[in-house]
Order: sequence, then C-alpha cells, then structure tokens
Amino acid sequence: MIVGENGTGKTHVLKLAYSILATSFEEGRKLGATAPTKSVLQSRLAEKLVNVFRPESLGRLAQRQQGVQRCDVRATSSKSASNVAFSFTTRSSSEVTIETLPKEWAIDAPAYIPS
Repeated sequence: MIVGENGTGKTHVLKLAYSILATSFEEGRKLGATAPTKSVLQSRLAEKLVNVFRPESLGRLAQRQQGVQRCDVRATSSKSASNVAFSFTTRSSSEVTIETLPKEWAIDAPAYIPS
C-alpha cells in the first residue's frame, strides 16, 4: 500500500514502476528477443516514460532548477536478475543512461489502473 499526503508523488512512483515493467515485458515478448541490452533499453525506456508521463520532453521529468539537474532511478526486485538502474538529465530528450542492466526481461504483464 502506498499512502501519503496529496502532491507527494505517489502516482509518479506507480507510473514509474509501470513504465519500467511494461518496457521490459514488451521487449521480452518480441519475436526473437534476446537478453536485454543497453542500446535497446536506453531508447525504449525513455520512449515509455514520455508516453506514460506525457511531458514535453524526457528532461522535463527531472527536477527543474537552475542548471542541469539529474534524475537517478534504481528499481530493485527480490529477483535480482530484474534489477535496473538508469538516469537522465534536464537536457535528455530521447534516451536514458543505463547504469544497471537487467539480466532478463519481465515475464508478467504489468497493469496500471488510474483512479
């Protein structure tokens, strides 16, 4: 259960988790899918984040302050083969930078049901 005051980012956390899992599941279902690679995940994950959050550009999801800001994301699972870490900056437009690459694609489809 995720609980908190209004405007604290609960929905953003859920959308982020959905974006990561959906990207992994969709890529793993493709015909002839191989193990995850940085080149595939960098662009596909950025594309999914933009489609789910709907910012003007990927960089608009990073905290907006003077200068270049960086957003770091680390998603861990009890199944360590699914762990992923990535980042992007306020100047990013179409790719994230993968720091930790999952060893396998997700096998279960995620669902996000907005309220």
